[in-house]
Amino acid sequence: RMVILDARATSDWSTSHIAGALPFPFYNIEEMAERIPRDGTWILAYCACPHAASGHVVDELRQRRFPRTAVIDEGFPFWTAHNYPTAHAAIIPPRR
Repeated sequence: RMVILDARATSDWSTSHIAGALPFPFYNIEEMAERIPRDGTWILAYCACPHAASGHVVDELRQRRFPRTAVIDEGFPFWTAHNYPTAHAAIIPPRR
């Protein structure tokens, strides 16, 4: 079991993302960190660049005591270049 986080802007996630990935924009970590499990589940993050946004997300999660975290190296461009599965979705409304 694992959680895959898309660290790009939510609008980018809506356009196309790794199948099964959750929108987790790098600029909204405070709110988003409350939504992921704290049970030792592996948490993987990716972005559109090799590590900039996803690295920031992983660093922040580790500071919040999520030790089982990793970056999907080379991000979404690598994923799509290799024709791995992607999905499209409507933007998820903010949680109230």
